[in-house]
Amino acid sequence: MTIPDFLGYTLVTSLLAGFLWALVDLLVKIHRQPRRPLSVLRLTSYPFVPDDELLAQAREVESTGGTGGLRLSPVPVKARKQAYR
Repeated sequence: MTIPDFLGYTLVTSLLAGFLWALVDLLVKIHRQPRRPLSVLRLTSYPFVPDDELLAQAREVESTGGTGGLRLSPVPVKARKQAYR
């Protein structure tokens, strides 16, 4: 086994180990989430999508004009002179 072979195996092993570490971390985070009652429409007891209560609160804030989040506003932009003619 030569040095490039050893380096290649080391690189592939470290990439696979990182991928497995991230996968295990994701699964642990999913299982630590609080569960809610299973609904036929949701098809899972894990909250991958926001709850209806949270969506209702967000809609209420938007309808009342509150500052529930960032809002887009136009920004004036000056045209630059063309440097390349």
